[in-house]
Amino acid sequence: MYNKITPKPMPQERRYGTTARISSTHGRPMEAAPPPFIAWREINDLYLCPKMEDAGNGRSGNGNTLTRIMGEIPLLFILTALHAEAKPIIRKLRLKKTEDVSGIQLYAGERAALAVSGTGPLKAAVAGAVLLSRHAAAERDLFLNIGVCGAADESLSIGHTILCHKIIHHDSGRTYYPDILYRHPFREGVLETFSRPVGRDMLGSVTGDVVDMEAAGCFEAAGAFLPPDRVLCVKIVSDLLRADHPPRIDADAVTALISDALDPVLEYAIRVEQAGAADPASGAPWNEEDQRFVDELSARLRLTATLRQRLRLLAAGYKLRHGVPLPDPDTLFPGQAATKQEGKIAFEHVARQLAGGPLLPPLH
Repeated sequence: MYNKITPKPMPQERRYGTTARISSTHGRPMEAAPPPFIAWREINDLYLCPKMEDAGNGRSGNGNTLTRIMGEIPLLFILTALHAEAKPIIRKLRLKKTEDVSGIQLYAGERAALAVSGTGPLKAAVAGAVLLSRHAAAERDLFLNIGVCGAADESLSIGHTILCHKIIHHDSGRTYYPDILYRHPFREGVLETFSRPVGRDMLGSVTGDVVDMEAAGCFEAAGAFLPPDRVLCVKIVSDLLRADHPPRIDADAVTALISDALDPVLEYAIRVEQAGAADPASGAPWNEEDQRFVDELSARLRLTATLRQRLRLLAAGYKLRHGVPLPDPDTLFPGQAATKQEGKIAFEHVARQLAGGPLLPPLH
């Protein structure tokens, strides 16, 4: 959610987006977009199958909890700010409303669940925690925050789909870096989360490509349950912040924007979700040089076993997305971390580069 949506905008009020249905042009790809990963028949097989139970993991499809088939298929958790954003997802995945928790609307299907949080980073954080804790989220599950946003980048157009590789919380200055490990047909960008609607008069304080009011809260909550590669943030541009006469947006327009963008977003999410059930490097050729890369950087950075595994994930994702050998470790971190804390800080720098974030100069 970027700005507060009302069914009928007042004549003098500024509303973001357009009331016209947007064509399904989902942003500009980083490169030639690959063909769709999964047919919708397969999506239906995954999410709309008859109810099954797995006594081994304690999850049964009882309306309030999700079903995991033989403990192998990760679950999909989705958070939106508005019901208008959630509406096409609920319809597509045939979700049913299960309960209201202090204003948070919860929906569930067989192996997907959704929360409508309301606007603002605090509400998003609370709703994310409720959603994930209600269904006992496991490490291989996937969390998706999807909604509309405002664009500060003049190269963006209404209807562009943005996969966020960096999230900035404007108020606190805190930054989050989702690990993007797989090739995708979306444009990547930096998202900045504000606690109030962003008007044109605030452009001087915007550092992100796009702005919203929820993503930082979502990532804060989801990060307590899931690793960074299992948290996705996808935003659809509904407003151009630099436009002189921005069109108004209403709930129907928001629903149309999400609906038009939804198929490739869910296809990508399911590809990432399914990859969580496999070895991190199983989809990429992995050789002795690659393993030496992981071993060398792990030693230099004094990585724990958990961070070492995350480095292997990032390295595999780098090869999958770019189709090139891994870089020389010296280009990422040429020295030796004096302490584990120093190594942890340096690791985040390395992770941002391998995950496809902004390229930073080597540390010295």
